[in-house]
Amino acid sequence: WGGRMEAFRFSLNAIAPIFLLMGLGMLLGRVGLIPQRFIDDSTKLLFTIAIPVLVALELVESDIRQTFDGALLAFSVIGLVVAVVLLQWIVPRSIRETPSASAFVQGCFRGNIIILGIPVITNICGGPAAARLAMVAAIVGPLYSLAAVLIFADCAAQTGADPPRGGARLRLLTKLTLTNPIVIGCVAG
Repeated sequence: WGGRMEAFRFSLNAIAPIFLLMGLGMLLGRVGLIPQRFIDDSTKLLFTIAIPVLVALELVESDIRQTFDGALLAFSVIGLVVAVVLLQWIVPRSIRETPSASAFVQGCFRGNIIILGIPVITNICGGPAAARLAMVAAIVGPLYSLAAVLIFADCAAQTGADPPRGGARLRLLTKLTLTNPIVIGCVAG
C-alpha cells in the first residue's frame, strides 16, 4: 500500500498544479472575471508566440547527443500515422456528417504534447526529459498540423467546396505547414 500511495502522491504533485491553473482559468471565465476577448487574445498569443518559443528554448538548451532518442521518435511518428489512418477509416462509419467526422478525427489524434506534456514531464523528470519531449514535439507537432490540413482539405473536397488540386494543393499545404507558428518554433530550435 505504501508504495502505491507514494506513487499516487508523486503523480498528483506533478499534475495537480497544471490542472489547478486550468480550473482556475475556467472558473474565472465563468464568473466573468476573465472576458472572452481576453481568452481569445491569450490563446492566440499562446499558440503564435509562447508555445513556439518554449519548444525552441527547450531544444536550444538541450544537448542533442543526450536528448535524441530515435526509438521514441520513430514510435511517435508511426503511432501518429497509424492513429490518423485508423481514425480516418473508422470514424466516418459512425459520424456521417463529413465536417463533424473530420473535426472528431483531428480532435482524437491531436495531442497536447506541448501544452500539457512538457510541463508534466518537467515536473516529474526534470529538464532533460522535457528536452527529449520537445525534440519529439519538434517532429510530431508539424506532422499534427500537416495531418489536420490534409484531413480538412479532404473534408472540403467531400463537401463540395472547390479545393485546389495538384501543384496548387501541394503549394497550399506547404504554405500552411511552413507558416504554422509551432512549426516555426521547432525549426528555430
